[in-house]
Amino acid sequence: MERLTHKARYEAGYKANKNVSDWECIDKLGRLEDLKEQGKLLKQPCAVGDTIYVIPSKTNYKLNILNGHEENNRVYEQAVNRIEISKSGYLLLTCDGMASVIDKFYKETWFLVKKEAEAALKELEGENE
Repeated sequence: MERLTHKARYEAGYKANKNVSDWECIDKLGRLEDLKEQGKLLKQPCAVGDTIYVIPSKTNYKLNILNGHEENNRVYEQAVNRIEISKSGYLLLTCDGMASVIDKFYKETWFLVKKEAEAALKELEGENE
């Protein structure tokens, strides 16, 4: 996305205009754009305390059936306790330690909306009939 603020332009605009309210908005946006360019602005999928919905992976789903534990093939509701960030992405850890989910599995094994998790689980059921 193209940068909306350019320091020289908005400083010149402030000197000419001196509208403090406009200057504050432009300055704040400029600082946010600076952080984004530096890789220091992170958009998280959720916040600590939010609820996520976790389902078994395809492999675990099949293993649950093979081992006679079909009851484990369900949607698990988990509260996010901690978010860890690394170069490769982020990791969500839940309160009871049951789920540690990685960003690349979003909408595959974990979801922010329960109906999406239920639909994905139904899809797994259909594949294994």
